[in-house]
Amino acid sequence: MVTKEFPLYEVDRDQIRPHYLRLLLRTSYFQRAIRAITTGHSNRRRTSDDDFLDLEVFLPAPDRQDEIIARVLASENRVAGAEVEYDQVVTEVEELMMGRIETEEALDALEGRRPLPPPRQAAAGNVEREEPDGLDAQ
Repeated sequence: MVTKEFPLYEVDRDQIRPHYLRLLLRTSYFQRAIRAITTGHSNRRRTSDDDFLDLEVFLPAPDRQDEIIARVLASENRVAGAEVEYDQVVTEVEELMMGRIETEEALDALEGRRPLPPPRQAAAGNVEREEPDGLDAQ
């Protein structure tokens, strides 16, 4: 379905990289600018095509856009790697707390000296559960 309610724009890839455009559209500046030119009430808000096209944005040369994109992607990759490492540490600590691995094995794994050993099932009754201070079971 095609309607005037939702105009489509074609991106000139010689002027702006799609990934840079994605970054630009998510900036607080752009979000504020869109809110400033939007009129109407909650379920019928509109932005005029002319107002949208008149917005001024920071648009460096494509080679500079590529540099910006590379920095953002490198940062995203570092964050993703840190999230994976965090999840691994939490898993190792949980395995230790549940008595599925020995303390030395867990500490070696946490310090990166060797991979976490496969979990073993604790025998029923072998794991004592202690409530934190102030939360003792009644």
